[in-house]
Amino acid sequence: RYNKIMAIQQKVSNENLKNKIGQDVEVLIEDISFDGKYLIGRTSQDVPEEDGIIYIENNNFESKVNNFVKAIITEVKEYDLIIANVTSEIDTSNYQLINVESFSELVDIHDNIGVPILYYEEKQGNLCYFSIIKDNVLYRYKLENKQ
Repeated sequence: RYNKIMAIQQKVSNENLKNKIGQDVEVLIEDISFDGKYLIGRTSQDVPEEDGIIYIENNNFESKVNNFVKAIITEVKEYDLIIANVTSEIDTSNYQLINVESFSELVDIHDNIGVPILYYEEKQGNLCYFSIIKDNVLYRYKLENKQ
């Protein structure tokens, strides 16, 4: 009975987390993964030892430990959120570019080919790209701030 209840709870939790995709969040960075690839943190809404954690791709941000950073949730996995930020725009000339129409479509591509979604925001904050690279193909969703 316990396993059945936990499976239902995980499904409910995953649906709640999926609703957070695309949201801006402020993350307190608490640690760095053992391999140095990810910053590990949580939002002010996450309770330590109970709620999931947030992984942010580490682009030489070691000095961010014990500080807050802003991020956009791009993927959820069971009880945790995964965000992969890149610091510079991807040079599309090296890839066959496929523009996708929605973020949901990009998540479907991610689920099918199993590689991370990369996030890049221009300095002005008016344009950002969500991208997936597999071999010589670049799938990209472009999000513009129309305000």
